[in-house]
Amino acid sequence: MVSKTKGREFDPYHPCKNPKDMEQKSNFIKESYQELVEKTTWPKWDDLQSNTVTVAGSSVVIALVIFAADKFFEFSVDSYFELFK
Repeated sequence: MVSKTKGREFDPYHPCKNPKDMEQKSNFIKESYQELVEKTTWPKWDDLQSNTVTVAGSSVVIALVIFAADKFFEFSVDSYFELFK
């Protein structure tokens, strides 16, 4: 069998030469799941609702400020160009 990638240290015909590679990957997935289920602390429902309302309210306020600034600059530029007509 001849591989065109032989000199590049890549053998596409044998992607998992070492069985330990698959074992390490499966251990990683198992440990990740275990950490998410047993070691992670999740916020309480009340805290989550409170933070959601805060973010939504802040987003609306910021959007209104940007809208007002846009309208102000639009009015300013239109007024400036009206002077030179």
